[in-house]
Amino acid sequence: MIARLQYVFPSLIALLLSCSLQAESGKAELLQQLYQKAGLEVHMRTLQASLWQSCQAYEGRVDTGLFDSVCSSEAIKIHPDQYRQRVLAHLSQRLGKEQLQEVLGWLESPLGRRIAHMENMVEPMAAAMYIRQKLTAAPPRKIRSELIDTLIFHLGAVEISTQIASSSALEIAERVNDQLPGERQMDLEVIEQALQQQMSTMSAATHQDLQHRFLYTYRTLPDEELQAYVNFAGSEAMQSFYGGVFEALGEML
Repeated sequence: MIARLQYVFPSLIALLLSCSLQAESGKAELLQQLYQKAGLEVHMRTLQASLWQSCQAYEGRVDTGLFDSVCSSEAIKIHPDQYRQRVLAHLSQRLGKEQLQEVLGWLESPLGRRIAHMENMVEPMAAAMYIRQKLTAAPPRKIRSELIDTLIFHLGAVEISTQIASSSALEIAERVNDQLPGERQMDLEVIEQALQQQMSTMSAATHQDLQHRFLYTYRTLPDEELQAYVNFAGSEAMQSFYGGVFEALGEML
């Protein structure tokens, strides 16, 4: 009997290990699909644009050589592979296989694909004209505004936008400080406090900007379909998804 068990236990362990590896492989494949279909590289470009915008505060105020070394396209470049690995690691921690399938199911649904198409087709100039002309002349219906506000809340869009802006400003200040002589260095604590004091104003302005952009982006989406999007955005799976993305962005700066 003992001799027979000596053969059974190793076989059982090997089987369990094989199943575990297959499960991990299946989850990794789902994560790669999610990364592609959710268009998560757009946040990387937003980070780079925010770093560049923060750099503009120092143009003409510091030596050209220092400015170029801190703010050149190479200096503020976020490497895609590093960004991808960071995002996937956080999504893997946040999402189980069933939740991954749930989010992918939404992205691959007819409504999910239509919404993604709407978001990808936004033209800044057309959006600005729509906001200036349409929204000023005819404010949106109350139910529409409420749906948009709820969507913004579920997406954590204000928090992500303000976090990126403030973190970028502090990151560039630290990089500039590292290259300044001691007597010219800035007090980073003062800068951080000033950013914190501006957060409420920044959040209000960001919220209004997002309201306008979302009203434009989803302008052809019927109320019931927008409500379906809002409902799914507030689901546990999507909240875990957004939480993972938010954590990864926070680590990048």
